[in-house]
Parts: sequence; structure tokens; C-alpha cells
Amino acid sequence: SSLEGLTLSTFWLHRNLLGGAERLRLSAEIAGIGGNSGGEDYKLSARFERPATFNPDTDFYALAKLEQLDEVNFFSRQLDLEAGIERIANQQRTYTAGLGLRAAETRDAFGTNRYTLLTLPLSAEFDYRDKDLDAREGYFAKASLTPFVAVSGSESGLRTYFDARYYKTFGTERPVTLAFRGQLGAVAGPELSEAPADYLFYSGGGGTVRGQGYQSLGVGTGASRTGGRSFAGFSTELRADVTDNIGAVVFVDYGYVAASSSFDGGDFHGGAGIGVRYKTGIGPVRADIAVPITGGGRSVSLYVGIGQAF
Repeated sequence: SSLEGLTLSTFWLHRNLLGGAERLRLSAEIAGIGGNSGGEDYKLSARFERPATFNPDTDFYALAKLEQLDEVNFFSRQLDLEAGIERIANQQRTYTAGLGLRAAETRDAFGTNRYTLLTLPLSAEFDYRDKDLDAREGYFAKASLTPFVAVSGSESGLRTYFDARYYKTFGTERPVTLAFRGQLGAVAGPELSEAPADYLFYSGGGGTVRGQGYQSLGVGTGASRTGGRSFAGFSTELRADVTDNIGAVVFVDYGYVAASSSFDGGDFHGGAGIGVRYKTGIGPVRADIAVPITGGGRSVSLYVGIGQAF
């Protein structure tokens, strides 16, 4: 069996800062406690927001984040400073553009690397789900593009990531929901050995392929495994209401990782399982049991959380 660990987080949100509408959020998080996802991860962050800075629908934000990632295949300490704007077109559509500085030290199969990047994070989000934590109808899509210019320790390039989800429900008395998720990511520019380790892609675990080990699919094998420059993932779930408060789920996940940024010559793996949902006022409590459906492993993985898996 496997467990990816627990996450503890806390935050303080101050409104009406300096007598205005500004907001300041301070947060701290520890993840990977007692799990098999490497070591413990730490994050401290501060985010300042000023609504309606440029017009009624465009906010200004500034953030600072200090993070340590002790993952299965790499270790990273990084400092991010970023400022930008968030355009709220309506309740369902949001666009962001920022300018950032990232300084990091990473250690992976290629050794230790220190790099500094200037980044231009861009994103567009479309959220037409009926509920965030327990969607029954609608769709969600988010595209993120991050061009980066290497000041030192790497090469310039572009990181892209796309996440799309679709939901359709049939019946009324005991409704059944079909849910689909697709993910695509790529890093163009630097060679694999020179790319920032925390920009690369892995598959396996709760966010990609349940039933496969956390970050078990990358490039290479054993202790020399590293992330890939391209990634594709697909998940589907069949969700059924058993009673007014209890639901059951059957799911299948697949993931693909390649060393190239063009998705050539990679490997894939899959996992499948069943789960139970218990409805609460803040969203369903989720428990999933999954096993591999590719490869020779016979491990059983348990995933617990709040809200649907996607």
C-alpha cells in the first residue's frame, strides 16, 4: 500500500488594509507528512491584492514565495517574486499577466544546479462548472504559459500547461455523472539536462495517475530518473449517488511522459480503482482505492481528501 502524506496549512487574511479595499494574505504550508512522496515540503508566501486598480475589472497583485520541495526525484529550494494584473472578464472568465523573478537551487539526476530566471507568467481560466468541489455539469479549462529568460544557470525557453475538465449528469432520482479530465504540458528551449528541475513533468499519484507510485513515471529508471519535457494525462470517472449522502465512483487514469518537448518516444502507465464519497456542507469527503493496470506492480494506493478528485 502507499500514502502520499498529509498537508497542513494555515493563512491569515486581512481586509481593509490601510483603510482601503486592499487585501494581504500570509500563508504557511507543510506537505508530504508521513507519506512516500519524498520528504516534507515547506512553503511560506505573502500575497497583496488591490482590487479595481486600473479599471473596475482589473486588479493588481504582488507576491513573494519561499518554497522547499523534497520530492522523490529532485530537491529544490526557490524564491519567487512576482507582480502583475488579474483581469476578471466575468464570474467565469479570468486572465492574468505578470512579471517575475525566480532564484533556485535544485538537485536531481544531473547534479546540483543554481539558476535565476526572469519569467512572464500568463494564464486564462474558464470555469463554467455548477460547483467547484462537486461538479455535475459544465466544464473547466485553464491554460498557463510561462516564457522565461535565463539570467544564469539555465537556458531561456517556454513552459506551457493545459488542464481541461468536462462533466455531464444523467437522471434525477439517482443521478450518474460522467467526468473527464485531460492534461498537456511541455517545456521548450533548454535541453533536458539544463532545464529547471522543478519545471519538468512527472506522472503518478493523486493528481495524475492513481494506483501508480508518486512521480513514478519520468525519464530514465531507478535512481537516475528525472522529469520529462512533455506530459499528457487523461482521467475519466463514473460517479453515482447511492443514497442522498453517499456516492460511489469508478475511475481510470493514464499518463504519458517524454524526454522531448514534442511528445516523441515517451512511456505511459495507467491505474484504475473505486471510491466512495460522503457529502458534507463544504463538499464531499473522498476516499479512493487504486491499483496499477500497466506494469508489473501489484501495490494498492489509498487517496483521501475533500472534494472530487477533479
